[in-house]
Amino acid sequence: MRLSRLLLVTTVLTSPLFAAKPGPAVPPPTPIYANLYTFSDVTDTYPASISVPQDGAWFYGSATFGGQQYMDCSHHYEVDLTPSSLSPDYSPFLKVGYVSGIDTPCVFSNYCYSCSMNFGGFKPKTYFTSSNGPGWLPAGSGLATLRTLNDGSLSDRVSLTLYQVNANDLQGMTVFEPMANDNPAPADQTEIESRAYIAASDDKLPLVTEFTYGSYGVFPAPLSATFSATWDIGETAGVQVTNPYGHPGYGILLIDIPKMKTGNHKVTVSATLPSGKTFTASPYQVFVYNAAIEAVVGGTVLPEPVTFTRGNTVTFRVRQQDAKGKPTGSSAI
Repeated sequence: MRLSRLLLVTTVLTSPLFAAKPGPAVPPPTPIYANLYTFSDVTDTYPASISVPQDGAWFYGSATFGGQQYMDCSHHYEVDLTPSSLSPDYSPFLKVGYVSGIDTPCVFSNYCYSCSMNFGGFKPKTYFTSSNGPGWLPAGSGLATLRTLNDGSLSDRVSLTLYQVNANDLQGMTVFEPMANDNPAPADQTEIESRAYIAASDDKLPLVTEFTYGSYGVFPAPLSATFSATWDIGETAGVQVTNPYGHPGYGILLIDIPKMKTGNHKVTVSATLPSGKTFTASPYQVFVYNAAIEAVVGGTVLPEPVTFTRGNTVTFRVRQQDAKGKPTGSSAI
């Protein structure tokens, strides 16, 4: 597991994560907004074209009030999309400014240290409570329009950056185990090493996918992606995609565990975009326990499939096995 992670940080004008120059093979993110915008009246607006290809795109950025280091608690701005159908997950697409009940109130020079970009008016989290994540738009073209929600004056100005990263420009995919089936934050190594998964049961292996984009950092899985998983025994497993956050961001794959011998096993996860571009993560290893069940009627172990009639006294036992899957005894349950 990775001991350190790159996170999307959107509380300053130029995030250190996105400041580095990309390698020659990585197309730079498309700037939608990247300037200081001044409003002398509430009718002032700044339109910008948006075009998202068929695989969709992530958007990230930052905002500060004027040329200052942070946003304040007094000024608010909004970016709307035309047509509104471009943004099925957000209405409006973007809000900038202090959010009561979420942001820390301004107590020093009216600075709002926690203010950030709010896609749809809420703060998208990378892992529920850590730094702010990006916003997502599916395929489509239209217009983004920045406007002020203030009275409008010569002192009404916002420094705004908003960049687009197309899903088909992402480079690679990795996977990690989350804290729980409903919490996408990475589990620590001690927790991971204590886990064992039961084969051929309702147990699922939870994995979170993360996509790399040059030196610009990492992004959640594109919402347009479909996933498959293949175990080292050659079986393709069912994959259920869950989204515990409820908004575009890090989802969790719940992967079926087929019947296999007790021991370490590897699963390979692949993601395919609508365009056909495919990403495959390195095989991920987990410990799988084959909890074979046997049934005993009248002191006799019944062969599979087990059949018995009403009135029989049946004892079910877990068949103990060694690391190679060979039976070593039984324990009653």
